[in-house]
Amino acid sequence: MNFSIKIKFLMTCLALLVCQLAEARHFTVKQKNEVTVSGYAERLNDGDTIVLNLYKFGEFAQHPLSKTTFTTVASHRRFHISFPVSARARYVDLILPAGTGCYFAGYLVTAGDQVNISMKQQQVFFTGQGSACWKVKFKSDSLQKVFFREQKGIPTLESKTRLINALTQARLATLKADSIRLPPVIYHILKADILGEEMLLAYNYTKTFYQNGGTSRPAAFNQSVKYAEEAIGESAVYANDFIAGQIARYKLDSCIIPDQPFSLPKAYAFFKTGTGFSKSLKEKLITYLLFMERTSKEIVPLLADASAFVTGGDMAKVLEELSTSVMPGARAYDFSLPDTAGKLVHSGDFKDKVVLMDFWFTGCGACLKIKPELEKIEKLYQGKDVVFISVGLDKSKTQWLSSVRQNKYSTRQSKNLFTESQAFNHPIARHYNITGCPTLILVDRNGNILRIPESPLDDGGNGLVNAINETLR
Repeated sequence: MNFSIKIKFLMTCLALLVCQLAEARHFTVKQKNEVTVSGYAERLNDGDTIVLNLYKFGEFAQHPLSKTTFTTVASHRRFHISFPVSARARYVDLILPAGTGCYFAGYLVTAGDQVNISMKQQQVFFTGQGSACWKVKFKSDSLQKVFFREQKGIPTLESKTRLINALTQARLATLKADSIRLPPVIYHILKADILGEEMLLAYNYTKTFYQNGGTSRPAAFNQSVKYAEEAIGESAVYANDFIAGQIARYKLDSCIIPDQPFSLPKAYAFFKTGTGFSKSLKEKLITYLLFMERTSKEIVPLLADASAFVTGGDMAKVLEELSTSVMPGARAYDFSLPDTAGKLVHSGDFKDKVVLMDFWFTGCGACLKIKPELEKIEKLYQGKDVVFISVGLDKSKTQWLSSVRQNKYSTRQSKNLFTESQAFNHPIARHYNITGCPTLILVDRNGNILRIPESPLDDGGNGLVNAINETLR
């Protein structure tokens, strides 16, 4: 081989090496910024849809600014989903078809994770990078399932409270035993969630106890509900249930146990000015509080104050969207939705009329309960400039039509419209931040939001009737 040929050969090899290094570097960067969740389930069928929800700043009541959905189709009982993430830990929900019996809610992933799940013979196995977190979470959730089975036979509130405490201690002990396998941030987020879930359980059981006529307030009760005040640090800001748990704790301690009405301004002031919370935690607490209480008549001045207090980031975006979507006086969403005959109905068709929109979906228990109350209210406004619109959020048009024909969720007098199988992802649902049903939206004659009225299930319809009468004057 002469000298010139050798040079050409070496240059070719060098070029190939550079390309391979560049490709390897690109692959490495891509891998570092991605998460892969794959698996096998013996009950999966070819063509089954697997859904993964990724949350930017926690579940946050399924807020659309936080939630991104990825889907894939099963093949040979296997599935594979890859998605981009940033450096910080994120929550995901992995939802397999109902027949598989598999639903993984509130699991954590970080960039570079490659989690593999095997579901066979009613057992679940996790392998791969990042799987340690899934194993610990699955074990903790299994303890909670045992609690839900055992608490059904417990008659007294005190006994249930002791069981809640025992559950929390068992979950914390399990987490601590596995802590060596977890990154510190993941450990603290999981710990914060366990404490938050304890608060939520205590609040829900106590509230139900008094709603069902319970009157005893034993001294032992206050001492039996122990909330661990251990330092969790900034990880609590990212924890799904810790934020909701803190608000539940406030309602339990300040409203339920002392038998005092809930005041949104007082709760807002508590979380904004109280000690023990970092600035970022305060921002998320008050934003979540206002989002969950967005139907309150007292929200307007608080939203303005919160917008000045929360200086930027995702929480500022949530508050901004909240201000423009449900604030009294904000312009109502300009919709075009099909009716049962497929004819498009436009919001402009109801000019100069008061409009009440009721959002529901098939299988919604509270939607079934509210229907008789709405029927009573509709009868009060027959022949008047009030229009009742029933908006179905079903994914299946066939299912929606069946429910409409049976008059299970909507009345005979209401105009039935469909979100074209987009359900909660339809622009109208996203605009109004609808994450649960029933949701009522009241619009005045000028096409502006009057307010999201109080549910007739809570006050017998008095608030809604008064609101409609006010705008008719």
